[in-house]
Amino acid sequence: MTKINNPFFFYSENLPKTLNRIKATLVFSTYQAGKLIFISSLNGKTIIKYAKNFKRPMGIAIDKNKMKLAVASRTSINVFASNEVLALSYPEKKSRYDQLFIPQVKYHTGYLDTHEIEFGAENELYFINTMFSCISKVSADKHFELYWKPDFITELLPEDRCHLNGMAMKDGKPAFVTMFDTTNTSFGWKKTPKETGLLMEVETGKVLLDQLAMLF
Repeated sequence: MTKINNPFFFYSENLPKTLNRIKATLVFSTYQAGKLIFISSLNGKTIIKYAKNFKRPMGIAIDKNKMKLAVASRTSINVFASNEVLALSYPEKKSRYDQLFIPQVKYHTGYLDTHEIEFGAENELYFINTMFSCISKVSADKHFELYWKPDFITELLPEDRCHLNGMAMKDGKPAFVTMFDTTNTSFGWKKTPKETGLLMEVETGKVLLDQLAMLF
């Protein structure tokens, strides 16, 4: 496997070939560097990189039907809509891009330590509200709207009681979540052993897997 080097990074020559073959762009966030990064292929031969600055970006969601992109940052959730016409005529690199995501809506959430976010049915936007230990929906009237919380969480307070962090969808609704522990005290998960992570079903509250290791 040949590695291609430049002054800042290196990658396998198979990466641009694969991205080109499946017509895909790799998108990821790094809250340590404060960037949302796009990696795509140029004619299957080399890599195109694009980085956008955000304050503590984490969750990313894609609505494939409406071609929307949502990004959770430190105190907001930002929604972008794609415009193919503008992408093709982008002045710096005409005909290089097939999508151009333009800022459309910004939800000011305050600091919720937002982790996963997902578009759901009926254009809902769900997110893991880690600080308040619940699943929330974006709202035009307040910082967040409560959708679901684990039964063991007795109060909605900004105390990150169980470090709720992951979410998987089913039929357009949140179906499964991950968390570090079932503690009900302020930052209680930090005081417990590191093999207390678990996977829970949202509808029933049933623990499907437990004794999972915490990775930082």
